[in-house]
Formats: sequence, structure tokens, C-alpha cells
Amino acid sequence: MSSTQKKNALLTGVSLLLMAGLAGYSYGFVYQQLVITGDEVQTVQNIRNSLDQFHYGIAGWVGILILDIMVAFGFFRIFQSQNFRLSLASAILRIAYCLFLVFAINQLKHAAQAISVTSSGGDVMAFLAEFEKYWSQGLIVFGLHLIGIGILSWQSTFIPKILAGLATFAGFCYFVIHGTRALFPSWDSVLNEAEMYLALPMGLGEIALAIWLIVVALKSK
Repeated sequence: MSSTQKKNALLTGVSLLLMAGLAGYSYGFVYQQLVITGDEVQTVQNIRNSLDQFHYGIAGWVGILILDIMVAFGFFRIFQSQNFRLSLASAILRIAYCLFLVFAINQLKHAAQAISVTSSGGDVMAFLAEFEKYWSQGLIVFGLHLIGIGILSWQSTFIPKILAGLATFAGFCYFVIHGTRALFPSWDSVLNEAEMYLALPMGLGEIALAIWLIVVALKSK
């Protein structure tokens, strides 16, 4: 690895781990704790009683967005010397995913505003549904990005093939699950179950790669 690749590998790896931590907080701790699927009354009450926490969750999503942009450029700089076109395409796909994330975060902001000005939960639930729709659609594009990163990792000389395969498999899962959800909304319960079983490899796809990038960057110094 060149010195530039080492710096970008370290920055990208750290950014990915920070992103995983923020996602665990904003989605795993805040969103899933406050938003009860199919229960409008309880969801509105939860958010109203924990509005500051909901705002912190939104701030976490903004942090994820910033880190996602950094990671897009980081991966491009790591792999551009070996395959410029695929590196650029993968970076563009991640930036495109970020645009979906902007729309999704905006829906959370609207939900928080609706909580503050109305006692009706209909608008709140509609905004939350839009958040999930935009995010899920974005994850279709994210899956394609991750497949590209998996291929680039496979072509590289410094990333183990098993990590490249894991990233590719995770990207394929994101693409298939969320693509199917967009085409066949009525399959949501089946897809949720599939996602539950595939959550570990999907999550490990980038996290394992992040840890390896940090290790390689530090060992190479």
C-alpha cells in the first residue's frame, strides 16, 4: 500500500466504525425503542415523552450522513489506482445513497415538528413511514455500492478474499431484500424475517472490512 492508501484506509476504517456506533444508537437504541410498528398512540406518546432523545437520534443520523460521504471518498482513494472506473462508480453509488438518506432524515425532522405542534398521530406516523421508505430505497443503491467494494477488495492484494466475499454477500443481501420490498410491499413480513436471519453477515460486511483496513494501515507504518 502507498502512504496515501494507508492514510485513507485508516480514515475509512475509523469512519466506518464510528458510523456503526452511531447507527446502533440512532436506529437500534432510539428509533426502535420509541417507534412501535402499528401502534400510533404508543409511538406518539413515546416520542413526545422522549423528544430530546428523538432529536439526539436525528443528530446521530446527520453524523452518519457525513461519515458516509467521507467513506465514499475514502474507498475511492484506496482503490482508484487498481480500478479507477469501478472505484468511481462505487463512490457515486454511495453518494446517491446519501441523497436518499437526506430525504429520510428530513422525514424524521418533520415527525419531530409534528409532535410539537399537534396532538394527532396520523401525520407523525406518515412521516415515520416515509423515513423508512426512503431509507429502504437508499439501501438498494447501497447494496450495489457494497457489491462494488467487494469486487474491488477481491482484486486488491491487501484484503483477504474472505472479507471481500463477505462484503459482496452483504451487498447482495441489501440489494435483494430492499429491492424486493420496493417491488412487493406485501412481502414485508417475510422480508423482515429474512433480514433478521441475515443481519449478522450484512452487518459484518463493512465492519470486518473496517477493522482490517485499520489493522493494515497501522501495521504498514
